[in-house]
Amino acid sequence: MRDRTSVSIRQEFQVETSDPHRVTLSEFLLLETLTMLFIYSSVILPKPSISKRPAGELTWGQDVSITCSISTQHLGGTFTLQQSSGSFRKSQTSSTNSATFNIPQVTFSNEGSYQCQYQTRVSGQDFSSPQSDSVRVSVTGKRQRYFLFLSDKSFRSRLQLPSK
Repeated sequence: MRDRTSVSIRQEFQVETSDPHRVTLSEFLLLETLTMLFIYSSVILPKPSISKRPAGELTWGQDVSITCSISTQHLGGTFTLQQSSGSFRKSQTSSTNSATFNIPQVTFSNEGSYQCQYQTRVSGQDFSSPQSDSVRVSVTGKRQRYFLFLSDKSFRSRLQLPSK
């Protein structure tokens, strides 16, 4: 879906001309001024697309790339990628219609859903897209477990247990 400009006229106005087939320069300038004063426009951005490489589950320590893209004529904005339930949040300015976020050596803390959003400035006004759909990052791998073995004597002395 392409973005569109929503235009609404806030007040009706009429400019009377001496000849209905000709407009004088002053009448034209008056009409242009009124148009600028009474027309409010806003940019409606579409929802960005999101994808992940490689697809599927990731192995602990593997690199992943998440790409956000948008179909808009308003380029030069900022993409923000955010983990839905987590602290990961990165922004990247792009002169094109996409941005790629690299997450090196994923760990279990990178697991979760990610969404992106696009923000841009048009004619001095800031506009934001809706949030993208989610992409899921799942990490597999053996969780390391460490066991500490203490001899009976050492254990008792640390806990200050009476010896046998």
